[in-house]
Amino acid sequence: MKKKMNALLLLFALMALAAGCSTKEKLPESANTTTQTKEEQEVDQNKVKLGMIEPFAYSNIEGLNVKEGSYISIIGRSTSSAYWKEVQAGAKQAVADLNEKKGFEGKDKVKLVYSAPTDLNDVDQQINILDEEMARYPVAIAIAPADRKAFEVQFDLATENNIALVTFDTGSEYKGIMSHIGTDNREAMKQIVENLDKKLEEKAKVLIVSGDDKLLNEEERRNLAKELLGESSKKYEIMEPVLIEQIKEDEKSLADIIKETKDLKGIITTGDLATSEVATLLQEEESKDINVFGFDTARSTDEAIKEGYIDGVIEQNPYAMGYSSVVAALRASLDMGNEAKVNTGFIWLTKKNVAKEENRLY
Repeated sequence: MKKKMNALLLLFALMALAAGCSTKEKLPESANTTTQTKEEQEVDQNKVKLGMIEPFAYSNIEGLNVKEGSYISIIGRSTSSAYWKEVQAGAKQAVADLNEKKGFEGKDKVKLVYSAPTDLNDVDQQINILDEEMARYPVAIAIAPADRKAFEVQFDLATENNIALVTFDTGSEYKGIMSHIGTDNREAMKQIVENLDKKLEEKAKVLIVSGDDKLLNEEERRNLAKELLGESSKKYEIMEPVLIEQIKEDEKSLADIIKETKDLKGIITTGDLATSEVATLLQEEESKDINVFGFDTARSTDEAIKEGYIDGVIEQNPYAMGYSSVVAALRASLDMGNEAKVNTGFIWLTKKNVAKEENRLY
């Protein structure tokens, strides 16, 4: 009994520490890491990741009276990258915790299937996957839409068949979505603009760069960037946002736009594609004259951060997204009610902490 109580106290301590780490450069340290095995350290780090979820109810499977043999579908945007593997790991852990809690074994286990397109931006393949999953009649679907407008027909059909719908990571404009799980974009963008303020002089030119116009979360970040830059006392000159996929269609290049924008001092990126494109461009030009802050590292930009081409990025918490997406989807299927938005937290990544694996979220 004493061992169980100590374990619970450690878990609650980790949760409490993690609650304030969403804007810090370092994750809370787990107890006794010097004597733990790699597997034990990973378990403790995952507990800390779950401790960043708000509200707390989405960080555990308590109160989910799911029927044995229930089937839940998680549809992401990829299967191969570290980010999406973490989403899968979090989702699988939620289902494993549920099966253990309920004592479900064999065919009675709650089943989870994670599916995603081969290409991150393949909307058609994601639609096909959604069609196939709905034909299996899961109790709930959690999806990270590759296009905020492309799934209305499928979502209508899911609603008609009482399949609960939640979104994570990217979001959708569909009105029947019961909850969205992801980063608090306002808090994240505040972190970006606050750090930009420390670097730039008054009336400096700032450019906002996005991947494309299909992702709802990137549109929200663009709007928040403009809003918060406009509220800054620095009175920035905010340039018209650039969409990388759009300028490619117009046979232009990001390099040309940056070169044509004289005295450009700051860039804000709203997602992994934009961050990677800007990082590659500045590395090729060996240019550190522009201060760059944004979202997502995708690991490919780690070197650019270490070398000072990228000043700081928001690293999101995909493990928590996967876990809480399962919780939210099952809550929706049980008519338990859901928060409209579930915040999974983030850390602020710079050259100071980018090389420290124990401080990374994925």
